[in-house]
Amino acid sequence: MAHVRRIQIRLGVGANAFALLLFAAVPVLLGIIARAQLPDLEDQQLALPTLLRYGIPPLIGGLGLAALFSAELSSADAILFMLTTSLSQDLYRRFVHPKASDQHVLWFARGTAVVARILGILLAIAAKSIIAVITVFYTLLTVSLFVPVIGGLYIQQLGTPEALASIAAGVGLMIVLELSEGKVHLTGSKLTSIGLGAAILTFIIAMVLRNTSAWLRRSRGEMSQLHDLPSETFIVNLELPFVRRDYAMLSGELR
Repeated sequence: MAHVRRIQIRLGVGANAFALLLFAAVPVLLGIIARAQLPDLEDQQLALPTLLRYGIPPLIGGLGLAALFSAELSSADAILFMLTTSLSQDLYRRFVHPKASDQHVLWFARGTAVVARILGILLAIAAKSIIAVITVFYTLLTVSLFVPVIGGLYIQQLGTPEALASIAAGVGLMIVLELSEGKVHLTGSKLTSIGLGAAILTFIIAMVLRNTSAWLRRSRGEMSQLHDLPSETFIVNLELPFVRRDYAMLSGELR
């Protein structure tokens, strides 16, 4: 039964990946068609709407534009919901105000939604192009989440300090490099690689420091247990790790 379930899971994941692959190829094909049909188009961001309006029958083009508009609204709604939920539940209720009531958290989420909408509108007005916005978004997503997610899946010793340290280092370095755009000339891929490298390095350092600190605390605890033992019961407690290893040295100090 377990073997059958594993096969079903693999088939389901494989079918899902194949469907997503087909879906990812559609925008690329539309872009290739738009480039061939509209070589003199001045604004590249209007390639898909122009192709749907003039390159296909009006009825199909209208349905395509409606689908495009609904997909954009759906994406904006999902991102807004994700942002307000994360800020209200994961940040505000967990760290800022753990004893907040449900009504209080609801009001905070509503306020966050309003602020996020305003910031989104300002970002859309100030951004040079949608490509630049998407590049920044996926760079932040990769730099902040890649290391914690992969580390959480494959490293059992991973804790919250390592994840937070890697996020802070990667995102912080990326923001610094973005602000110094005039002095440091980096493309999107190089910027992502540098931020990801900083996140990985900080993750490793934080994990080593935390494990070393935990080992030192355990060692001090074992040593304190040895010093608290009465001299007449010292031989009875030879199962302690430090007694087995350093009996000759410690026996003289304890006596």
